Amino acid sequence: MASAARAQQAGGGGSIRLIHGYAAGQSPDVLARQIAPGLSEKLGANIIVEARPGAGERLAASQIGRIAPDGQSLYIMTGGLTVITAVDRTIRFDLLKDFTYISMLTQYPFMFWVGANSPFRS
Repeated sequence: MASAARAQQAGGGGSIRLIHGYAAGQSPDVLARQIAPGLSEKLGANIIVEARPGAGERLAASQIGRIAPDGQSLYIMTGGLTVITAVDRTIRFDLLKDFTYISMLTQYPFMFWVGANSPFRS
């Protein structure tokens, strides 16, 4: 995974892929498309959002792990992938060794909900 410094070096009119492992229109895709213009301005590069859905983000993560660390690719990883890698022994990458954390993009709330006709109120 490219470090922030390497991503900055990639600027100057080139392109940087902003990859995530979800279908178009899902939360990571919406987030990627919202931050792409600011990244483009800051890095001086065209940001191309790429959705690579499948297998609960495993496919995108395994593809990213094989990309050369040339500063041309950034990966939006969700918290779900951290859980998957902890319990799925068939995964062939190590989050701590094969990726470099750059920044948190958002905090995603989890809540309990019940039907309006439920006796539960809190």
